[in-house]
Amino acid sequence: MKYFITGGAGFLGRRLAKRLLQNGTLKNAEGESVEVSKLVLFDTVPCQGFSDPRVEIVVGDVSDAAAIGSVIDAYTTSVFHLA
Repeated sequence: MKYFITGGAGFLGRRLAKRLLQNGTLKNAEGESVEVSKLVLFDTVPCQGFSDPRVEIVVGDVSDAAAIGSVIDAYTTSVFHLA
């Protein structure tokens, strides 16, 4: 599934992203393990240190609805708002 992290280049965002990639799964509301197939890191500066093909780095501002709307879609499972 696809997960979206605002503040992905920040202290908490980077650590959350690394942990999600390391674990490879996350439990959903029903308690089932769901694979992390894509992770979008969204921040005002580019996030460094990720070479995993599951990671997409997007630069933008959370106050810009068009920027957020361009990366959140029907396939986005969860949003971690850390900005």
